[in-house]
Amino acid sequence: MMMNRSKQRERSRRLIQAVVPAPVLLLFSFGMFSVELQAQGVPNGTQQVADYQNILFTQDPVPIPDTSSYERESTAFFGGHVGDVTGNVSGLGVVTLRESGFGQPTQGGLIVPPDYKIGEEILPFSGSVSLTQTPIIDPPAKAFWVPHAQKLFANEAGFVTITWKNSGGVPLTPQTYLISPEPFKEPKKIYHTENSTGGATGAPNINLSAIDDVVIHYNSKFFAPADPMMPQTAPFSFIPNTMMLRAKAGTTGFVLLEYNNVPNPLVPSDFVGIEIVDVRNYQPDFNIDVIVSEKLAPAVPPSASVELVTPMVTNGLLTTDPVADPAHVFQSSTPGAVEGDIWSVRETAPGDYSQVEVFWMETVTVIPPSDSVIWPYEMDRYSASLPVAASEIAQIYVRGDAQGEIGPSVDIPSGLNLNPQLNDWQDPPGHASLDQGTETTFSTSGPGWSLLRYNLGSPPGSEDVVFELIHSVEHDDSSIFNLTPMDWDIGVEVADPNHATSELSLRG
Repeated sequence: MMMNRSKQRERSRRLIQAVVPAPVLLLFSFGMFSVELQAQGVPNGTQQVADYQNILFTQDPVPIPDTSSYERESTAFFGGHVGDVTGNVSGLGVVTLRESGFGQPTQGGLIVPPDYKIGEEILPFSGSVSLTQTPIIDPPAKAFWVPHAQKLFANEAGFVTITWKNSGGVPLTPQTYLISPEPFKEPKKIYHTENSTGGATGAPNINLSAIDDVVIHYNSKFFAPADPMMPQTAPFSFIPNTMMLRAKAGTTGFVLLEYNNVPNPLVPSDFVGIEIVDVRNYQPDFNIDVIVSEKLAPAVPPSASVELVTPMVTNGLLTTDPVADPAHVFQSSTPGAVEGDIWSVRETAPGDYSQVEVFWMETVTVIPPSDSVIWPYEMDRYSASLPVAASEIAQIYVRGDAQGEIGPSVDIPSGLNLNPQLNDWQDPPGHASLDQGTETTFSTSGPGWSLLRYNLGSPPGSEDVVFELIHSVEHDDSSIFNLTPMDWDIGVEVADPNHATSELSLRG
């Protein structure tokens, strides 16, 4: 049956009206649905079909001169069903919904570009604004005024209305600004130092004692503690009677700090600046796989502007119970070139990243030359394993297969000033030994894995630390050596890559 569009729409409404309530009918009328209806029970089983079409526009609007970052206001997403009704259903007045499309207009992005980012200074809109007058901020959490600096800063995302004043204190025309959820500059990180019940996590508190005056500017997510002596009631605050920052699990996001160079700031020169703090969950930024003997490093290499300092190992160092909780990493404490560097010295459980946790730290100079704050740069956890292709990473040490024919030991000349040490991790335990007599010798009683540490410089370890992973193997280990007999000419030197050297090489 053919009919014009207006009759189609009217027919569609009549068919729908028999089976759907009025509120739903309004949605059909406004083009939120595309339906194909099949009426049953009409004379001779004749099908009558009505179709409502929804036109979807997806093309961009005509560009507006002198603007940027504009997007279409919305687009529409559709879902529904398609089904073919092949048989007639008995009964009168029954309408079967044959096909449907349910549409929802969805905002496609920002209708207008943001005016400011979190932590950015909000500038007066005209020369008639007096900076000696405190502006009205609505809502108050969106921005804050620093009176001695005569500056206004964006505090959290969303719309904020600022009513500036003239020199006489008379309010001017209110100005509405959109604050982006993006930070104005690279934020500094703090990971939750407390769990949901107030217990300590492994994350470090932040010491701000180098700054004479620090003000926390709270927002709608990070509210001030009702009682400053009971900070556990708030997600972010100072520890009482200290300049140590704490953060409690449950709230993440940005919070701003105000720095001043005197305890009671009064004039613009007392103001130092704003720090944006990114409060994060106590979860690693990266889980990293390493090989035993490998030096640890952050996953994201620091840029030239980042100055890393001694990292904080919160899990994996030697404990008071080395048997039940042995060290999985070694951190150099000798003053010198590698002080604070970390190496993996023991296997972890396969796929277990909980046994080694490191906070890589950076120092930020707030007031030159020496007033600085140390912040976490990155939180990582590590899983350590033995290499799959041992010959590429480990030093192969070939051993015999019988007692008394185990093979020679390895001399480590004292003139090299390597100051070797045998790590306590061995697999199997006790198969490796280091004899430090007149000359230092290393040997193993059979196949296995062991780890030597060389401490270069004077004092030992001041110049460098190198770990040598030793893989002791039997001479007839077919997984490593080619045991196929080969012809060789008499008088020609026997050469084989696996026996090219008998010296330990310092890898790393």
